[in-house]
Amino acid sequence: MELKQPYTTEKTNDYEHVKRVVEMVMGVNVITKNRKRHEVEARMVYSSMLRDMGYSLTQIGGVLKKDHTTVIHYLRKLKELTDIDKSLLKKYLKCKELLMLDEEPVNLNQEIDQLKKQIEILKMENYILSEERQELAKQLSTDENRLLKVFKLIEENTKPGYELVVERKIRKMFDD
Repeated sequence: MELKQPYTTEKTNDYEHVKRVVEMVMGVNVITKNRKRHEVEARMVYSSMLRDMGYSLTQIGGVLKKDHTTVIHYLRKLKELTDIDKSLLKKYLKCKELLMLDEEPVNLNQEIDQLKKQIEILKMENYILSEERQELAKQLSTDENRLLKVFKLIEENTKPGYELVVERKIRKMFDD
């Protein structure tokens, strides 16, 4: 009796490539049976990446050894969680970015679509960074503005890309 492979070699390569990227970023094995939160989140991200690549819910469920309804739940829950959990959003965006960088654009329209996706990712990252900056400013202001003037002076006088140079100089100043 001849065994039928449910997926072509090309699709298997896609699944494995996405799996490697998600496992590298998330730090866990995607295909596991346990229900630990970080591993379930990794499966959610994996499902979303494959769905974005055009795979059906049944195909994704087959790879994960889950029902297609579980994949639907993963996709919905991921949307909810990324609205709340900024660290999960960062990991999700990192996975998307790594997958986009590996793909070769076939034509100009695809390249434009990829650039649009990358712009959306950058907008989300910018939003996260601006929120973190606001939180940092709040923390500085709660400390009676003790270091706020120093922080503003450094921010105003540091050219983009020279942050590490300024950091080294400050560290050297305190080491002496």
